[in-house]
Amino acid sequence: MKMILVTLGSMGDVLPFIALGIRLRQRGHEVTVLGHRWDEQLILGSGLEFYSILGFEEGQKALKHPDLFHPEKRLPTLKQHLYFPATLPTFDYIAKHFVWGDTVVVGPPWAYGARFAQEKLGVPLLTVLLAPWNFHEGEADPPPTDTELHRLLNGLRDKIGLEPISVPLLAWRNSPEKIVALFPEWFCEQEDWPDHALMTSFSMFDGSSSRRLETEVEEFLAKGERPLVFTTGTKMTQEDTFFEGALEASLQLGKRAIFLALFPGQFPTKLPDSVQVFDYVPLSLLLPHTEILVYHGGIGTCSHAFSAGLPHLIVPMIYDQFDNANRVASLGVGDQVQKEDYQGSIVAKKIEQLLGSEKVQKRCRTIAEQLEGEDALSETSLIIEAIVQ
Repeated sequence: MKMILVTLGSMGDVLPFIALGIRLRQRGHEVTVLGHRWDEQLILGSGLEFYSILGFEEGQKALKHPDLFHPEKRLPTLKQHLYFPATLPTFDYIAKHFVWGDTVVVGPPWAYGARFAQEKLGVPLLTVLLAPWNFHEGEADPPPTDTELHRLLNGLRDKIGLEPISVPLLAWRNSPEKIVALFPEWFCEQEDWPDHALMTSFSMFDGSSSRRLETEVEEFLAKGERPLVFTTGTKMTQEDTFFEGALEASLQLGKRAIFLALFPGQFPTKLPDSVQVFDYVPLSLLLPHTEILVYHGGIGTCSHAFSAGLPHLIVPMIYDQFDNANRVASLGVGDQVQKEDYQGSIVAKKIEQLLGSEKVQKRCRTIAEQLEGEDALSETSLIIEAIVQ
């Protein structure tokens, strides 16, 4: 069977679909991933076919848009400048390659082109939610006539012979056939989800094909006590205070630290030997050797902290991160600092409290044990296969 997977965004957005693609390929299916050009080598290196639905320049333009992290404008900006441009290329690819009874499409809620194909061609579609927030986005959708994205999507629909979307986008975008959540029920208690929505667990894939850390990382870990880990995620480009506060907190606590970010302009210019900078390290390999994770609240990073049994300290910045931070705190495995309150002394105090709490440490171990043996990818694969049976 041919599986078409659609994905765009940060590593936390893309890696679960790559992991799912790998599992589907292992089960004998032909898998093509539709994504951003900057993920081409990562996807091809995983043994999957790749098709670009968004060029490198378009993605960079969206990533560097001045409103991408604006409190009120960030979500419309993301949708209009990253997701919308991929809509027609997604629809066109599916329309060209879809074979009735032998093709399934899998994608996130923003895979608007996949929903077009489902409506126009009858393509079987499964929507994958990576975080609880993805279902409602924490807010009611404005009336259709009040959204620029709604107008843009209806313009495309008119070109391909579809009627305008007459309901709020949040009520339309998920597949009416099947929704799968890649997170466990204990992370998300929802009473208003539809009957065709199922929860599995975290995908727990970070792109690592090796079971060993790089030599430079291993050498730093071997030089002293377990370090603190600080990261803003893989696609953050506009954060210039997070690592300054991280450095201040590390020095105040007398702790070693690892800073992770793909865009080096976010780091302080001078760092002591007790702090090491890396662009990317597989968290599944790194976190078991560390004390605590201080991060942005992305769901992929969050799941690895759960698995490693580490306390979380979250500094939510955008999108689902605020909701994830609240859930982590309610589970008793971490705390959060709002961006406007973020400074080294506050971070240091919260780290000290989390590391010194036996209650928190015990709760972290309990959740790590709950995740052992769970296989969300196999479970999701079976659900996908059942759509056309």
